[in-house]
Amino acid sequence: MELVTFTARSQGADAVLFEWTTATERQNAGFEIEQLVEQQWQSVAWIAGRGDSEVTVNYRHLLRGLSAGTHTFRLQQEDYDGSRTASEAVSVRINAETGTVIAPNPAAAEAVLTLTLPTDDERVTITLLDGFGRQLRVLHSGAFAAGTQALPLDLSNTPSGLYYVRIRSRTLSSVLPLQRL
Repeated sequence: MELVTFTARSQGADAVLFEWTTATERQNAGFEIEQLVEQQWQSVAWIAGRGDSEVTVNYRHLLRGLSAGTHTFRLQQEDYDGSRTASEAVSVRINAETGTVIAPNPAAAEAVLTLTLPTDDERVTITLLDGFGRQLRVLHSGAFAAGTQALPLDLSNTPSGLYYVRIRSRTLSSVLPLQRL
């Protein structure tokens, strides 16, 4: 098995999204996500592998129920014969105050997006999507300081309807509905 990438990022106030890619797989039984708890690795999830594959395979797993704080994880790949290979460890910070909200919603000409970021100078991209998830425009692309931020959303040239606001950064990934009156 050839692991290309393994990433983990916080998702809201209690979850982590794991994403990894393999270039090839040979006799791959699956993957175990492990969490470091009191200096011991503990299994938190099992995801079946593809066995044998000559094509790139993308995997995703969402782990919920985590407390606020920094969590360390690794990916253990296991072959059918029981042999195992561990990835490098990755750490993710869960911020209990990750409240991301758009108000008012529904909105007329303007709304305010409020979000909380755990780290300074974090690059954030905020995009407006139509009801089918197609990107209409970038509302913000740049760095924010740590803490709670308020970003005005100008909707004056946006027709009435249902939209989505997608927020992406290193520590935050969220999609919120927005109803334009």
